[in-house]
Amino acid sequence: MELHDNIVNKLFSTRFLLHKDYIKPNSFQVAKHTVIEVKESLQSICDNYNELNNLFSKDSFYNIISDLIEKQPNKEIRFSYDIDDSINWMETPPRVRFHLYRILQELIQNIHKHSSAKTAIIKLLQDNSLIKLIVTDNGKGFKNTSKNGIGINNIKSRLKEINGYLVIKSVNGTKFIITVKL
Repeated sequence: MELHDNIVNKLFSTRFLLHKDYIKPNSFQVAKHTVIEVKESLQSICDNYNELNNLFSKDSFYNIISDLIEKQPNKEIRFSYDIDDSINWMETPPRVRFHLYRILQELIQNIHKHSSAKTAIIKLLQDNSLIKLIVTDNGKGFKNTSKNGIGINNIKSRLKEINGYLVIKSVNGTKFIITVKL
């Protein structure tokens, strides 16, 4: 929605810039720059759409999670993972899959940026009507304060939308336990 509003706003301002009654010496250059920005925004929307489409395709959720973990650019951190084969991802609501994926992206990014870890372990388990995402690293730990960063607040916000909660344990590294009730 925000991207849509942003693009519409840019196109409207470009149209305004090019109107014969408002043309200024730099109008064409500004309009050209704006059109390039709109093109990049549209490309981003297409890329996100393709990524999201894969999240909802039959049998691909497992693969997209595996790819996310296996294709980490920082080879100094060794990632390993265990995804419970008994989880029927096609019966898991799409909204839950979407938010779990985005939460995992955020947690992996936090490991890269803040943890100084050498190893990280990611587990996705199902326990009756609960799905658990457990992300553990051997880094420097995490100060769980009332003033969390944007990433942790985004995770908490996503979890509210899918009836989930977060537990953070920080002893000899950090362990994030995400639990979602199906």
